[in-house]
Amino acid sequence: MITALRNLREWQFISNEICSGVAPVDAIVEERKEIYERKSAFLQEMQIDTNFV
Repeated sequence: MITALRNLREWQFISNEICSGVAPVDAIVEERKEIYERKSAFLQEMQIDTNFV
Protein backbone atom coordinates (compact mmCIF):
# COMPACT_ATOMS: atom_id res chain seq x y z
CA MET A 1 0.00 0.00 0.00
CA ILE A 2 2.82 2.40 0.81
CA THR A 3 4.36 1.75 -2.61
CA ALA A 4 1.05 2.49 -4.31
CA LEU A 5 0.69 5.78 -2.42
CA ARG A 6 4.28 6.71 -3.21
CA ASN A 7 3.72 6.00 -6.92
CA LEU A 8 0.50 8.03 -6.95
CA ARG A 9 2.23 10.92 -5.21
CA GLU A 10 5.04 10.91 -7.76
CA TRP A 11 2.57 10.68 -10.67
CA GLN A 12 0.64 13.73 -9.46
CA PHE A 13 3.62 16.01 -9.93
CA ILE A 14 5.03 14.72 -13.23
CA SER A 15 3.84 16.42 -16.41
CA ASN A 16 2.26 14.07 -18.94
CA GLU A 17 0.42 13.97 -22.28
CA ILE A 18 -2.99 13.16 -20.81
CA CYS A 19 -3.00 16.43 -18.85
CA SER A 20 -1.82 18.57 -21.79
CA GLY A 21 1.76 18.65 -20.59
CA VAL A 22 1.09 19.86 -17.05
CA ALA A 23 1.29 17.99 -13.77
CA PRO A 24 -1.93 16.07 -13.02
CA VAL A 25 -2.40 17.88 -9.71
CA ASP A 26 -2.36 21.23 -11.54
CA ALA A 27 -4.77 19.95 -14.19
CA ILE A 28 -7.17 18.73 -11.49
CA VAL A 29 -7.05 22.07 -9.66
CA GLU A 30 -7.73 23.95 -12.91
CA GLU A 31 -10.62 21.64 -13.80
CA ARG A 32 -12.20 22.07 -10.36
CA LYS A 33 -11.81 25.84 -10.67
CA GLU A 34 -13.62 25.81 -14.03
CA ILE A 35 -16.43 23.66 -12.61
CA TYR A 36 -16.82 26.01 -9.64
CA GLU A 37 -16.99 29.04 -11.93
CA ARG A 38 -19.65 27.40 -14.15
CA LYS A 39 -21.74 26.41 -11.14
CA SER A 40 -21.43 29.86 -9.60
CA ALA A 41 -22.49 31.51 -12.87
CA PHE A 42 -25.47 29.16 -13.15
CA LEU A 43 -26.60 29.85 -9.59
CA GLN A 44 -26.32 33.60 -10.12
CA GLU A 45 -28.23 33.34 -13.40
CA MET A 46 -30.99 31.40 -11.65
CA GLN A 47 -30.93 34.01 -8.84
CA ILE A 48 -30.25 31.38 -6.21
CA ASP A 49 -28.62 32.87 -3.13
CA THR A 50 -25.69 30.97 -1.68
CA ASN A 51 -22.94 31.79 0.77
CA PHE A 52 -20.12 30.74 -1.58
CA VAL A 53 -20.87 32.79 -4.72
